[in-house]
Amino acid sequence: MFIKKDLRKIPTILEDAVDCNAYDEAQEEDENGDGDEDYDDNGNNKTNNKSNITKSKVKRIKREEPLTVLRLGRRKQEFNGTVQVLCDITHVPKLKYLQTINLYECNINNLTGFGTMFSVCSPNLTTINLGRNPLSDGIPDELSKCQSLKHLWLDDCGLTGSLPNALLHLPNLESLRIPNNNITDLTIGGINTNTNTTNSSSSYTSTVIPLKKLKLLCLDRNKLGSGIVHGSGIDGTSTKEKDDNENSRVGKDKGTKGKPEGEGKDNSSATVTPTTSTCNSSVSGSGSGGGRFLPSNLAEWLPNLEELLVRHNSFTKLGITKWPSSLKILHVSSNQLEDLDEIMGITNMSSGIDVDDNMNMNSDMNSGVDDTPMMEDNPSLSSFTVSTSIVTSSALPSLTHLYANGNQLKNIPNGILTNHPKLQRLVVSHNAPLKQLPNEVWDQLGLLITSDEGGEKEKGEEKNDINDNNNKESAPSSTSPACVEIIWKPNPNLNPPGSINDDGDSDNNNNNDNSNDNDESMQE
Repeated sequence: MFIKKDLRKIPTILEDAVDCNAYDEAQEEDENGDGDEDYDDNGNNKTNNKSNITKSKVKRIKREEPLTVLRLGRRKQEFNGTVQVLCDITHVPKLKYLQTINLYECNINNLTGFGTMFSVCSPNLTTINLGRNPLSDGIPDELSKCQSLKHLWLDDCGLTGSLPNALLHLPNLESLRIPNNNITDLTIGGINTNTNTTNSSSSYTSTVIPLKKLKLLCLDRNKLGSGIVHGSGIDGTSTKEKDDNENSRVGKDKGTKGKPEGEGKDNSSATVTPTTSTCNSSVSGSGSGGGRFLPSNLAEWLPNLEELLVRHNSFTKLGITKWPSSLKILHVSSNQLEDLDEIMGITNMSSGIDVDDNMNMNSDMNSGVDDTPMMEDNPSLSSFTVSTSIVTSSALPSLTHLYANGNQLKNIPNGILTNHPKLQRLVVSHNAPLKQLPNEVWDQLGLLITSDEGGEKEKGEEKNDINDNNNKESAPSSTSPACVEIIWKPNPNLNPPGSINDDGDSDNNNNNDNSNDNDESMQE
């Protein structure tokens, strides 16, 4: 719908707006009426007076409508980089009923004074559009004073590092859109959403405040998953500490270069290092920063989230172990994901075990036994890693749309349809390493070829009638969705079962059959 731009200057627009205090007084008069005229002692003209009051009320409301929407997009010269033109105290009586303000592409780089002003004069403000403003000074903490805010647009604003503090303190927020920025991690203002730790420089407490009303979170086209962390990381390690640790590690590597294996190492500091992902721990073990993953306790931070968009980032793993059960739409396309195990509730555990420490412990318990020769003969046994997978129930029981195209998926987990009975659309196209899909997916596409087909087709048809009757009597508790739109093309290495084997046996067999037919025809 085309909306005609108001050609008046901003001060003129606000000066011409209705004074909300006068509007309230007029409303109160219309509701109560003029008592002396409406109820005179003789009872004369009561009806006429009431009729006149009603007409006056209708006329007054139409003439004195208060300002509820303020569209000020694309006014770069009037704002001149700040919002001071809006923060004039004389405008306060005009903005009481303001609900929506659009400041799209106004070249604003400083929002100082905005939150303080509108939290007081606009208690019903629900929507702010700040898209395409170069907010070089970031989002000030004072924006959190706008407690009534429900919808916030911050697309293409040049935001960097962590999410701003103020966004965690907007309890009525329902949709938050921050695409096309340079957000590198979700350590919000020093508050670690994984470990509930806080930066000492932050003015907020360390408790993660759940945004219980947030239903949509858009983080498309940021720098998430790149491993870059500004300030304190998800694992609680600052950027400087990470650099120091890296330099220390490089120095040790140089010191041990050229030495036999095991020489120059201090095995006394080696311990068993589990990398199990939990809601209160970093994901994937040591060295993993907040720039690589989403908050593992997403269900605690956003318990009622329905739509999550993280397209065009650099995730190899999402790092979420506690999903919001209300999540319906998940966009993870154009990342670097290798599997979808996290979506299925599959937790991978790996732990490194140092055998030297274990042997020393055993030697203390069993005196007189010397295991040193065995370790010298088998230096490869000095350490090893144990990897296990734990399969839990479906992590996303309400999922209806899953977009995972444009990744590096090697496989699609079994049960992707069965465990998500509400799934309506599955997109896994443009995943070059993908070679096979679960049978339930091929069956849903009508491309699954079973061994009963062919010579035993008639016999199979007879059995189908019996199976159909049995299925009607006792249907399984968990079944795949009745109708799912599945988009799997193009994938260069993925073919329906029976069309071609991994080694191209089908083509070879066809070529052999053709050559045999040619030989027989020549002999005849």
